[in-house]
Amino acid sequence: MRAAIFHLIIGLSLFVLGTSKASANDVMVVNQSSWQIHYLYMSPTSQDTWGQDHLGDSIINTNAKFTLRNVACDTYDIRVVDEDGDVCVIANQRFCESTNIWTITSDNLLSCQEQTASQGSVGSTTGSTGASTSVTINNGSSYAIYQMFMSPTSQDTWGDDHLGDNIIMTGGTFTLPNVSCNNYDIKLVDQDNDKCVIPNVRMCEGESTFDLTNENLIPCYGEQGAPGATSTSGATVTFNNNSSYGIHYLYMSPTSQDTWGEDHLGEQVLSVNGTFSLPNVPCNSYDIKIKDEDNDECVINNVQLCGDTTTFDLTNENLLSCYGQPNPFDGNSASTVTFNNSSSYGIHYLYMSPTSDDSWGADRLGSNEIIQSGGSFSIQNVSCDSYDIRLLDEDMDECVVNDVELCGENAVFELTNNNLLSCQGYGR
Repeated sequence: MRAAIFHLIIGLSLFVLGTSKASANDVMVVNQSSWQIHYLYMSPTSQDTWGQDHLGDSIINTNAKFTLRNVACDTYDIRVVDEDGDVCVIANQRFCESTNIWTITSDNLLSCQEQTASQGSVGSTTGSTGASTSVTINNGSSYAIYQMFMSPTSQDTWGDDHLGDNIIMTGGTFTLPNVSCNNYDIKLVDQDNDKCVIPNVRMCEGESTFDLTNENLIPCYGEQGAPGATSTSGATVTFNNNSSYGIHYLYMSPTSQDTWGEDHLGEQVLSVNGTFSLPNVPCNSYDIKIKDEDNDECVINNVQLCGDTTTFDLTNENLLSCYGQPNPFDGNSASTVTFNNSSSYGIHYLYMSPTSDDSWGADRLGSNEIIQSGGSFSIQNVSCDSYDIRLLDEDMDECVVNDVELCGENAVFELTNNNLLSCQGYGR
């Protein structure tokens, strides 16, 4: 059950935006602090539990953003946990506008964490996100364990051997206390220098226990290398979305199965110019199903995956061909539209839709992209049409440019302080 929540607002700025086209109720978290955000919970104030972590496998890096799409109008409590497991709770936040932005800075994050710690974190029971856990290894195998490494999955080095001068003998036990809540990779080295790697283990319970047996240890041997390394039969499958369509569903199941199973994207969207990877895919033949923002469906059958890194580059040409639709980007009618940001303001949202449409569609920058001051962003393969363009900067000030004709020529928009502020309605 949730504990009593204190009222704390840290730099939460809500803006009512007048737009000519409808857009979804989005909540964007912008991380301008010095710490990565590893967990994000947001649940209605009326509920007693936090529910699932909205970040999933994602991390909000410093100077990055994350967007929650289609948030229902309600009053919410928010809980964020940084890379050190420190917790910040913000209560009673009303989200009912088309676009809401919350900027996290080092100062307001530290202040919130201090007050959260002093008053008691929501859901601060054993096993809650941000709490510590202990890890116990019970060695029921025939092999003595001479080394044990455990490092966060996000790191690319193993760090120190946690056993030191200790050995986990056959029948022995070793416990590592006060482990911060996180995802970890574990490497065990036995008396014969055989290595077992267990990747991406979630540790947030009161105690995590691993019972080593000959049956589970021997098959694990041979998995050497950096954290997250898997057996030679495991593949990593990466999808690069170079098309003009956001991918909302991704299914991948063995060809021998007659059901698709779960959507691998979960609450994520593979945005335009975004990337999504599935690690540790067992050796097998797979069928893959992709559904875009318009619910158009592409199925790829009998894809053999066995130990290699496989990359799928989704383009308008191959995606539309898979849909069975004519390709509107054939010939010389396609344009590339580039935005050069020479202004002093980061651009956090970018929408571009045909003038004839009555909705803006997906944010072209996706959940994580920002056009920083001095940066550029390009949209490729834009079909011949008249477009409306909408920009939202770091202060959620809005600029809309209507009826832009694009047909076969590359277009460049130079964003300066003068033209951006003028478009936003300042100085008139």
